[in-house]
Amino acid sequence: GGRRDDPPGDGRCDRAHCSLREAITAVNAGTTAGIIRLPGVPASGPAAGAMNTTLTLASPLPAITQSVEIRGPGAELFAIDANASAGQDRRVLEFRGQLTATLSGVRVTGGRAPAGGGVLVAENATVTLRNVAVTGNAADGSGGGILVLSDGNLTLEDSRLAQNRVLAAAAGGGGISVGAARATLRNTR
Repeated sequence: GGRRDDPPGDGRCDRAHCSLREAITAVNAGTTAGIIRLPGVPASGPAAGAMNTTLTLASPLPAITQSVEIRGPGAELFAIDANASAGQDRRVLEFRGQLTATLSGVRVTGGRAPAGGGVLVAENATVTLRNVAVTGNAADGSGGGILVLSDGNLTLEDSRLAQNRVLAAAAGGGGISVGAARATLRNTR
């Protein structure tokens, strides 16, 4: 099944209705707890009856600027697709500022940006990707899948990087590029 994110949203963000865009905006504003549960993730216990879902972005998501945990049902069950194309850059997720974030149980795909097509970790952000697949993203410069810079800190656990690319011949890091930062990979391919 597929679904589109609700740009720009109607401003409501409650248990019955909240787009990913609205949830990120609420976390950034400090108006909600720093946990975002994607469809198929119950409040507690295993994700029973989760379906294969792709959330297709109609416009860029806001940068995540506050500490947050984003929980998905599994990388094979839930994808966030930036739906970017040549001439229309759209990164999937951006973590910026003094924050601690965890993203788990999702596939990050379809991103394209000047750098960090799938995920950008910047400006002292500490980010953990757990059970995440970063696939099919591109960047004109470094970090087709993931770019970590500006004293960022990334941990990849039980995750997969595949089919990400850089478009400039002199650029590096099709899967991941780490600038003045730190990255730790555990059980990641």
